[in-house]
Amino acid sequence: TGSGEAAGLILPARTINELSRLLKTGQVAFTHNERQVAFQIDVPKNDEGLVDKIQLISRVVEGNYPNYRQVIPKDTGFKVRLEREKFLECVQRAALMTDERNNTVHISVSKERQTLEITARSAAGESVEPIAVKYEGANVNIAFNPTYLIEPLKAVTEDEVDLEIKSDTDAGVLRGIKETFLCVVMPQRVST
Repeated sequence: TGSGEAAGLILPARTINELSRLLKTGQVAFTHNERQVAFQIDVPKNDEGLVDKIQLISRVVEGNYPNYRQVIPKDTGFKVRLEREKFLECVQRAALMTDERNNTVHISVSKERQTLEITARSAAGESVEPIAVKYEGANVNIAFNPTYLIEPLKAVTEDEVDLEIKSDTDAGVLRGIKETFLCVVMPQRVST
């Protein structure tokens, strides 16, 4: 690189997509300044192409990438480990009972009953989905838009996830147990 660092570059999505496609062909070297970045990708000798190197030049998006680590909660009040597929299915079933006026699923974790219960209510009826858990913290009641749980649960590839929450008003974390996946989830405020 020109400065010895790659930190702080923001590239257009189209550049990233093209680069990820080209990186399958060989090694890459790059250099950059504050306005543009140039990549040089070696093409393996066994390819039947007419070139042995590909050069990709792109503009650099102005500004600084936001410090996303600031929004990840560092200390959570409770953590419960869940089987990802079972949790996903329960949230999806509960979501069927939500409507436009009340697009909310409630999650309650009980130390006494050792359950995590997902509840949804609407004019059409009620859904209660209990999941057995091992839990030692205080009892917790929290509400989420089900889509904000379903989408990350579909994206994670691990069999188990940890749901970590500090309170019913603070951001929580949905994390793969191997820590290769992390999603910040915001609870919904609900009137009591």
